[in-house]
Amino acid sequence: MATSHAVYKKEITDYLKGKFNKNAKILDVGAGEGTYLPFLQDYFSNIEAVEVFKPNIDNYDLENRYKKVYNVNIIDFKYDYYDIIIFGDIIEHLEIKEAQMVLEYAYNRCKEMVVAVPYMNKQGIEENNIYEIHKQDDLTDNIMKERYPYLKNVFKNEIYGYYIKEGRKMKNYLVKALINFDDYEGLDANNPANPHIRRDVDAIFNCDKERYEYLKSKNAVMLMGIEEIKEQSSVITNNTKEEKPKKKKASKK
Repeated sequence: MATSHAVYKKEITDYLKGKFNKNAKILDVGAGEGTYLPFLQDYFSNIEAVEVFKPNIDNYDLENRYKKVYNVNIIDFKYDYYDIIIFGDIIEHLEIKEAQMVLEYAYNRCKEMVVAVPYMNKQGIEENNIYEIHKQDDLTDNIMKERYPYLKNVFKNEIYGYYIKEGRKMKNYLVKALINFDDYEGLDANNPANPHIRRDVDAIFNCDKERYEYLKSKNAVMLMGIEEIKEQSSVITNNTKEEKPKKKKASKK
């Protein structure tokens, strides 16, 4: 289905309107029929969308309703920054590791992230759309906390929940790695121009060690060195101040 539960949509969009000005740049992931637009467009105007299923873009006239629409899978979508990213009924359609990768990639690329999920909801192919299948049909509030600890719940009932950023910065890792592009899994590497070669790169991406080990197990990355960094940047600078030697106190005789 190209829509989602109406529950808490006014509450969550009122929260966003109270936190951001009208010029905030918004990305609506998995726009479907444009469910969030009526709640947003009376205040925000700079709203873009990602929609993987082309018939939804055509049938619901999304290209004329959003500022820009990207017909791409969110797993493959690369971007620099949005003030707000809305994942409305999205992550249940992704495998756990895929969802973690998508959310971790987004975390430091936005000021606020909204994640809405149905709880314990099984669903198969609908309207000839394979992307409607629920790959995480076991979600509960406790499981959300376990799988996505960087999110916090703000609204929930027995069937549905809304989550926003916890407020802590995700760990970034500067990885010196040998990338096997034949098994490329979406690692945000620098200039992956040729998909059929192996190349040494310095890649900065959002993940934790578990995610890194997953990529490594899929032959996307072979560890050559990993170093945690505080800020994501194409240039890593060393701001460490040299400590001045302490003066020795004269001993009393």
